[in-house]
Order: sequence, then structure tokens, then C-alpha cells
Amino acid sequence: VRGTDCVLTNHHVIGTAAQAATATALFVDRMDESATVALDPQALFATDERLDFTFVALKEAPAPGGRALEHVTLSGEPVRAGDTVYIVQFPRGGEKKDAMQRVSDVGDTFVSYLLDTDYGSSGSPVFKAGRAVALHRARDPAKKANCGVLMSSVLARLGEMLD
Repeated sequence: VRGTDCVLTNHHVIGTAAQAATATALFVDRMDESATVALDPQALFATDERLDFTFVALKEAPAPGGRALEHVTLSGEPVRAGDTVYIVQFPRGGEKKDAMQRVSDVGDTFVSYLLDTDYGSSGSPVFKAGRAVALHRARDPAKKANCGVLMSSVLARLGEMLD
């Protein structure tokens, strides 16, 4: 949402405005400086349980070390099996870890990929060519892969919710 600093995570992480009102988001920049910012669900709160996403405003713009962060570009561009994607994650609340691998399967709403993730990585963006194309949500044991919701589905639903 242009003009509003927001955070995107999973519905299974923050599912209600009441939860968001007591939550904070931790931002870490490339220099490993961090800033913790309170969420502001009164300004903006949108969630969808089926698509497993929550979009919520921040009370202020995060500025680790006094420096403004770049915004992540959410992209509804097509994702295909075989595309290379990567994830930036903080598994189990620990140190930042990156993983890169190929997309194994794409449906209308969800995407499966062979990226190495761990517990606590839910809500991490899945990037393709520097743009977030999916929101990581879980491991899919049936497919022996991890899965995320396609950003095209998130953006379409968010557009409906904010109209």
C-alpha cells in the first residue's frame, strides 16, 4: 500500500488485529543493524486465513542504525517450475540464513520449492530476480518440498479487501 509502511506475514503467525496490536516487527539491514517497530492494526489490518497472509501497518518506518530501509517489491509476475528462487529467513529466531533452489511445482494459488528452511521461517519472502513472488508458509510433506502462497494471489485478494 503506497504511502504506508507495512509488514506482510502469515495468518498463522498473526491472525487477529488484537494479536497485531501487541506485536512488534524486527528489521535487520545489510549492515546487521536492527530496529524493532510496533504494529498499528488500527491504521491498516488485512488477513486471509485460506491464503495464510496478514498485512498490517507499522507505527513508524523502520530505520536500523538511523538509515531508512529499502521497501521489498511485491510482484505478481508468473512463477514457473524450474525457476530459481531464494529465501531470506531467520529460522527459529536465530541468525539470518539464505537459501536458493528451484521451483518444483506451481498451482493457481500456491508454489512448491526445494529451498532449505526451518521452523520459524514462516512469513519470509520468496524472491525471484530481486522481487518477492511468494510468501513462505510451511513444509508440504506430501510433495517433499516447502510451499508458499503466490504473491499474485496475495495482491489480488488484498486489492479486493482494500477496495
